[in-house]
Amino acid sequence: MYYQGDVRHLYIGGRWVLPESTDRIEVISPVTEDVLASVPDASRADVNRAVSAARQAFDKGPWSRMTLAERIAFIRKLSGFLDENKRVVGETITTEMGSPRSVDWMQSDSLSGWVNAYIEVALAYPFSVVRPSSTGVARVDREPVGVVAAIVPWNAPVPGRLHSGR
Repeated sequence: MYYQGDVRHLYIGGRWVLPESTDRIEVISPVTEDVLASVPDASRADVNRAVSAARQAFDKGPWSRMTLAERIAFIRKLSGFLDENKRVVGETITTEMGSPRSVDWMQSDSLSGWVNAYIEVALAYPFSVVRPSSTGVARVDREPVGVVAAIVPWNAPVPGRLHSGR
């Protein structure tokens, strides 16, 4: 079931930490207009702390040193976890969005399918290509270069709408 109550911490750097700010955001039900939860309103300092932790993980954590096969194995586990927990995900979508359960169950039923589709894209993606150039040939390697803080504009816990083009 969707968590209701007072969330006091932010998840930064692999642990739950108190936010710098005491400001709060109330999560309102679009159906009943009841307050579902109160969550920290991350300050600029909190976001900077999260970006620094992400950068540290990017530079020194295990993910950037994993092979594509190791990353895909991990993402397959995520797919299985989403599939095993689709009821909870569906209830969360229903509660947060106020949309009909039939729509939310359809979304939660297809989450693992979306993740598996991204796995197929990763397997086929040309991370390294050799191209003709003016001096002969050139090798182009596509590598991640950094970290970003962003507000993701999707109405679901996983950005599956990216896959459908919306």
